Amino acid sequence: MAKFSIITPVLNGADYIEACILSVANQDCDVQHIIMDGGSTDGTQEIVEKHAHLLAYWESTKDLGQSDAINKGLAKADGHISNWLNADDILCPGALKEVSNLMINETLVVTGKCEHVNSLQQTVAIGGTVIYPTLEQTLGRYAMGQPSHFYRTNILKSLGPLKTNLHYAMDMELWFRFLLKHGQKSVRTTNKILSQFLVREDAKSQAMATEMGSEKYGIFRALLQNGAQTADFNALLDNYSIPTGVHFSPEIPLDYMLLCAHFSYPLLPNYYMQGKVVDTKTLLQMVKNANLLSTWDRFLWELRVIKLSLSK
Repeated sequence: MAKFSIITPVLNGADYIEACILSVANQDCDVQHIIMDGGSTDGTQEIVEKHAHLLAYWESTKDLGQSDAINKGLAKADGHISNWLNADDILCPGALKEVSNLMINETLVVTGKCEHVNSLQQTVAIGGTVIYPTLEQTLGRYAMGQPSHFYRTNILKSLGPLKTNLHYAMDMELWFRFLLKHGQKSVRTTNKILSQFLVREDAKSQAMATEMGSEKYGIFRALLQNGAQTADFNALLDNYSIPTGVHFSPEIPLDYMLLCAHFSYPLLPNYYMQGKVVDTKTLLQMVKNANLLSTWDRFLWELRVIKLSLSK
């Protein structure tokens, strides 16, 4: 069975870190658990030290944030398969064995389901990375369950480090780099739940939703800018700044019209509900250009746009 490297970045995670450590230690496999603490002051260090015998390495040093901590941990990783697991995430029993069984032949990534639970351990949602029939659809309709997403370590390291200026969507940017280099044929999926993600009010992704959205759509803008779009579509993307250092050079040919259409499709109802007439028209045109709508749905959307225009 393959050896795993699991990296846990943490800062003041005393309420959660023990469960994370035990969930990794209880996996039925050879696992190198590396904890990179950013200088916690809430008792996290004491809990980690208590369980030091279960860890391959840990340190507590101020860093530049989550991405920097993961990069430092990955530099120490020597397992065949790697992932990072935040302090408030846990691995489900048997998760790594399932991944090892699937990571065979030409497979470079194994990805499964991630269960979102609240503080009462009630299931809020079950998500995960979605692989669609085309690369353009997978990119444009991006969905990912990072705690249940495992790379071959040599491939992960070859992609280069996470961008340290990304604090919310670093996993998305890395995933896009992988897909644009290796495509999606080397990705295997499982419907098994491999991890749990704790949904809590003070979580970074909850408290900083606006910043997270800006980072995410800035990454999309970097991805889409290589294709020719309409002036209106470019104006819509201008609302989001490309994060410093984020640039994509696809090694796999992309149909940018199709990519933009799949990016636009899930945004269409959101902009319509917000009453944004110009942006709704722009997104609808992008979707129509790639013939993603049935004749009936196309008629309904054109009717909605007319009604929305008249209401202004």
